[in-house]
Amino acid sequence: MIIKMKKNTSTSKTKEENAKELKNMYENLKFLRQSKGWSINELSEISGINTKILIGIEESNDFDIQHLIKLCRTYKIRLCEIFLHT
Repeated sequence: MIIKMKKNTSTSKTKEENAKELKNMYENLKFLRQSKGWSINELSEISGINTKILIGIEESNDFDIQHLIKLCRTYKIRLCEIFLHT
């Protein structure tokens, strides 16, 4: 049996929404660090995440979900909160 799928016409909107949420995430991560008064090096020591990885995350580079989870634990926030617009 062959099932025909309807073409998703909302793909571009989804991409735009994803891009906006990622932008919020990067901005929120930097804001959280700065609001604690932590340097990248201090955050690295506290979170256990390599400094280069943290710099990359704040500069909107790819990231590993495990790093994001560690950062949320460090800041004592839920993962979904990191994507919210502040």
